[in-house]
Amino acid sequence: MDKTRTAIRVFLVAAGLVLVASCGGPSSEFLCHAGTECKGSGGDDSSVICESSSKCEWKVGAHSSALCASSADCKLRMGSASVADCADSARCEVKCDGLCLVACSAGARCEVRCLPSDLPGVRCPDGRVACGPC
Repeated sequence: MDKTRTAIRVFLVAAGLVLVASCGGPSSEFLCHAGTECKGSGGDDSSVICESSSKCEWKVGAHSSALCASSADCKLRMGSASVADCADSARCEVKCDGLCLVACSAGARCEVRCLPSDLPGVRCPDGRVACGPC
């Protein structure tokens, strides 16, 4: 087993399940859907997808990405140089440890906080919210 790259792919299909997962290695992928509740963490270069009325609470490292869509409720803490997309009536609470960009569209509700100052993110001319330069 290659210890420098660990990949985890999680698929949940039954409503009412609770997933608690953690992966310290890079390139972790997490998918939470169909009304499930997911909590956990991943390393750098992680990918999180939370959709279909699911509830997600996730912490990921630098250069990570997240998609929160289809009425999902997401609480994310993301490392530097990460991006998040909140769409389709989702609710997103994103805390960024360093530079990050959050797109909020299609009826989604977003709150972006920049750490360590805990100041709100800045709206960019293209509509995204940034912690750092647009």
